[in-house]
Amino acid sequence: MSHTYHFLCVDCQEVFDLGKAVNMDENGRSIPWQFNGWMDQDNSEWISKDSLWSLIQVWLLNHIGHETRIVPESYLDKIDSEGKLNYLDSRQEILSKQTNINPDDFSDAALIPKKVELKLSS
Repeated sequence: MSHTYHFLCVDCQEVFDLGKAVNMDENGRSIPWQFNGWMDQDNSEWISKDSLWSLIQVWLLNHIGHETRIVPESYLDKIDSEGKLNYLDSRQEILSKQTNINPDDFSDAALIPKKVELKLSS
């Protein structure tokens, strides 16, 4: 059995597909739980393993300081029946959003809303 999950940026309303969480390989052998990837809608390339991780890194760096969640597809189906969220479904689309990022932990920490600190301290 497998379940599809996505990264959701609440601030940007952007959705990044992680693929299905699986615990069996193609031959039915047990493996540790992992995301198996997804099909690029531009060129039908399978995005998985190192390719998937590279895109995850770009997405995460673009969303430093944002409120993000990992959510099941069923949740997105429930909250986005009108298709208002921005679903990224190709490598090119993700890479085109890559910004000129210069991480700085002090200035990035200042971007995190106070409510997060309050939630963590309670």
